[in-house]
Amino acid sequence: RLRLVQLPSCALTTPEKAGCRVAKPLATTNDTESNTLTAVAPLAEGSRGAATAMAAGSGMTVLAATAEASGSSGSFSATSLEPSGAWSAGGSTGGFSWSYPVGVPAVPGGLQPGVTLGYSSQAVDGRTSASNNQAGWIGDGWGY
Repeated sequence: RLRLVQLPSCALTTPEKAGCRVAKPLATTNDTESNTLTAVAPLAEGSRGAATAMAAGSGMTVLAATAEASGSSGSFSATSLEPSGAWSAGGSTGGFSWSYPVGVPAVPGGLQPGVTLGYSSQAVDGRTSASNNQAGWIGDGWGY
């Protein structure tokens, strides 16, 4: 998922300007065996090599490594919450919760259990290494 992008040289001096954060994607080869990224990038106008460009204060070629949402091993992009689940935000508390009812097969006698997976971002608030809180079997913040 890792790739190289080219940024305007002003990204080094005035990154707060929106135009200085416009990234141009470069065709990148990601060799995970040797931990290298390779791309062909045009030199900035006026640059004659990194040392000369820095001394002269002229345009520089600026590259950055960024992660894409998907790659050869799958997609890590955000997914929408399904309408079968329910979520809520905690307003001024900043908490987020989500619940998902799990369907269970019908059983004789009508004693069908209700099963729900639920998540609360506040379930892990205040936990520190000193308190030795362990995540449940389903994960941090999750309940069954």
